[in-house]
Amino acid sequence: MQQEELSHSWREEGRAIYKDRDTLKHDMDKIISLVLRDCTDGDWDEDYITRSLLANIRDCFTEVHLDEDHELGKPSVCQIQAYKNRKSNNFEANYGDIGILVRLNLGKGRILEGVALIEAKRIYTPDNGVDNVKFPHFHALEFDQLIKHVGNSSNHRVVFYDFYTKNEKIVYSAQTLPSQHLIVAKVDDRSIYSLTEDFSYCLTHRYMCGYELNYETEIIDGFKGNLGSKAAASYLLELNFVTKEDFKEGRRDAESTVNTDTYLPLEAGFLNTHRWYPKLKAA
Repeated sequence: MQQEELSHSWREEGRAIYKDRDTLKHDMDKIISLVLRDCTDGDWDEDYITRSLLANIRDCFTEVHLDEDHELGKPSVCQIQAYKNRKSNNFEANYGDIGILVRLNLGKGRILEGVALIEAKRIYTPDNGVDNVKFPHFHALEFDQLIKHVGNSSNHRVVFYDFYTKNEKIVYSAQTLPSQHLIVAKVDDRSIYSLTEDFSYCLTHRYMCGYELNYETEIIDGFKGNLGSKAAASYLLELNFVTKEDFKEGRRDAESTVNTDTYLPLEAGFLNTHRWYPKLKAA
């Protein structure tokens, strides 16, 4: 058997070992592209795109092991779950469409917890034959809404869902930047991409490290669904990190604290978790 270039050293359905975060990002980019491609053929709507993206990220990266993080003594095993809000009266108007709840077990009972807040916007373009616009732009972007989100949080971002032709190939893209940058730039078209980074990078190199989160207890409890009659965002992605040793011993101190009376796990995504990644090929 001859092994082709793999991003992971071992994988089965939803579980994988990666050398480092760069190789994880490589596969995350694949998933994002596949999901957006499918959405352009079906329902190009922020809600459907977000639901599909989070469900397929959960399905394809249910359990991730990062070898480099383990060697550095960091929490290196990440378990991922995705939820949708059971309730209609939620925090979306105050915080955004998506919450990403991160829990890092740093050992000796020390758990870092925070939540990333994200507003999702998709491109409106005359190219798809559906949108009634004259040129591509993020038609639903509301700066007054973003200003409110930023005022209610210490860290907030926007993610842009897009597709376009480059060098005769269609590119499917999820780009992100801090909302304050967008407010100052005050543009609603693709020229904003000079200030953005890949959403996959933000997820794997920022949020998965516990960076750029909101650490206020009230916000965290709200996104867990623990504020009584109040619910949280429309969609929640949960990232629970523990050390490799704790994982092997079954000590999962960072297990889910999401209120399942508020949230319901998302149904399975549409990607085939057996087929999207490269396999061993015969020589």
